[in-house]
Amino acid sequence: MISLEELNSAVTAAVNAALDAREGSRKKVLLSREAVAGRLHVDVSTLWRWNKANYLNVVKIGRRSWYREEDVHMIETGEMKVPVHE
Repeated sequence: MISLEELNSAVTAAVNAALDAREGSRKKVLLSREAVAGRLHVDVSTLWRWNKANYLNVVKIGRRSWYREEDVHMIETGEMKVPVHE
């Protein structure tokens, strides 16, 4: 007979393992500044302002600037609202 604590521990471990596997299987895609500007129909200067406003953060690799595809997708689908420029 298994105790409630053992069952809870086993279920928690299984769920955490499944979540870890799911996160690990997602390919992290980085997009260039020009690709993001094209996808979002904005100028690269807008991307610079969004980075300064902590809206769409840049990933620096060397001297190049990259953007996470998942962040760009969230903007495209409306999950992240574009800040209003005053």
